[in-house]
Amino acid sequence: ALRSSLLRARSTESGEVRDRGDLDDEEYEIYKNKQTFLDQRGVTAIVCTAIATHTAGIEGNLADCGLELLQELLNAGNEHAQQSVFEHVAADKDGKFFGHLKQRIEYSRIAIHERKERTALSFEGMTEPQREAYENASQTFKILQQLCEGHNLSLQDLIREQTMHQSSINLAKMILEMFTMQVETSQMLR
Repeated sequence: ALRSSLLRARSTESGEVRDRGDLDDEEYEIYKNKQTFLDQRGVTAIVCTAIATHTAGIEGNLADCGLELLQELLNAGNEHAQQSVFEHVAADKDGKFFGHLKQRIEYSRIAIHERKERTALSFEGMTEPQREAYENASQTFKILQQLCEGHNLSLQDLIREQTMHQSSINLAKMILEMFTMQVETSQMLR
């Protein structure tokens, strides 16, 4: 319901969802105010907790739904939602939130690697699990992108290293390795 409310705020009368660039200034302010209203009532923090406390790779669980809502809360670089995520990650001493994103990236990397292996010699259509893995990868990358929107240096640094935790997860390095793996072929390496 909350995600739907945000989507309606950036949709046409016929229900077509528009990107930030397609909204006029007044429409964008209304949308941003709805995001901020939800964030100020703790929705972003609750969503981060749901993501951190549920297993990655299970379609339709609370984390999966939470990621969809978080994506909408962060859309267009909402600085209030970004700050709430930063505060959650900083306080998350066990690194469960980024651990969840790490799991999603790893599951996606495995699926992409398997797909590359299967299609190395001849094309075959994607299976439903492969399609879901690609969609999950896209969603994870979009969330990480939205955390950095507006040149948010503190979150960019946090994605690379969490100095306040005993161990650190370098999500930027993981993504770079995954993109490299995806574009590498024996033809390109010759």
